[in-house]
Amino acid sequence: FIPAGGFTIGATVTRPVKAPGRAPAIVLVPSSATQDRDGTLFGAPVLGRLAGVLAEAGYVVVRYDKRGLGQSGGRTENAGLPEFADDVTQIVQWLRRRRDVDGDRIAVAGYGDGASVALLAAGRLDRIKAVALLASYGRTGREAALEQQQRLLAQLKVPEAEKAAKIALQQRVIEAAVKNSGW
Repeated sequence: FIPAGGFTIGATVTRPVKAPGRAPAIVLVPSSATQDRDGTLFGAPVLGRLAGVLAEAGYVVVRYDKRGLGQSGGRTENAGLPEFADDVTQIVQWLRRRRDVDGDRIAVAGYGDGASVALLAAGRLDRIKAVALLASYGRTGREAALEQQQRLLAQLKVPEAEKAAKIALQQRVIEAAVKNSGW
């Protein structure tokens, strides 16, 4: 259990079998679609398997339950990217205090939309020396949201004019959110 902002984060640490001295470390940041620290999707523990492979390569790997899920405390109702990034920075700070971790070689790897959390955490904490983005968006959030909406609208049997109106509304909402005005 890792202390973090008034609650604890339930985590699993996977260590390399043969680690001479202090090893580099990686924090696996889960996607919002994953509901457990192993990143289980369709029965496959994506992050659990990745942790095993990385440990075999010589890394100390941390995977964790997001706040409010599994064995982690905290609440998700008022949590967004900044709060999830705070959790990652708390994990990194905890890793730095471990005797088996090289505190100057800590990376974060964000899976899916966890990539945004990883990037935000790395921007806040200079102790994070590397960032890996796995299965993340290769475009802006605005582009990804509009593409996702268009894909979903294409499945509906509604007039094209209605689809266009919904897309236009989504663009206005995104613009208001980015500028924080025009609501």
